[in-house]
Amino acid sequence: MLERIPDDASYDGVLVDAPCSGSGTWRRAPHLKWCTTAEDVAVHAASQRQLLARFSRFVRPGGLLVYATCSLSRQENQGAIVAFRGDHPEFIAVPPVRSFGCPLDDSGLSILPAIHNTDGFFVSSLRRGTSLDCR
Repeated sequence: MLERIPDDASYDGVLVDAPCSGSGTWRRAPHLKWCTTAEDVAVHAASQRQLLARFSRFVRPGGLLVYATCSLSRQENQGAIVAFRGDHPEFIAVPPVRSFGCPLDDSGLSILPAIHNTDGFFVSSLRRGTSLDCR
C-alpha cells in the first residue's frame, strides 16, 4: 500500500517520471502512432503540468526536480517545462554535465531514436532556488 507523503516533507531530489503519450516508443511499437490522438497528447500534457506542480513542493531549497518522459512531443516535454517555470520561477534549469550528443535546449535534453538507436526520451533538471540566490 502506498503511503501518503506528509505535507511538510522536504527532499534533496524528486523524480517525476510522468505518464505520457509514449511517442518515444513508436520506433519499436509503430502501431501506437495510429492509436495516439492530439487529444491524448493534450490530456497527458495537462496531467504532467499538474504532477510537476504537485510534487515540486516537496523539493527543498537547493534541491533538484527531475522530469522525464518517453515522449517526443514538444507539448509534453518543453511545453510542460516552460509552463511549469512560468508558474514556479523559483526553479532554475540545470543543464546536464554531458549531453552525449543529444539535442539540448533551455528546457531539457531530448534523446532521439533515429540518432541514438534507443527509444525517445526527454529529461529536464530544475534546481529550486534558495534565499541566498542572487537574481
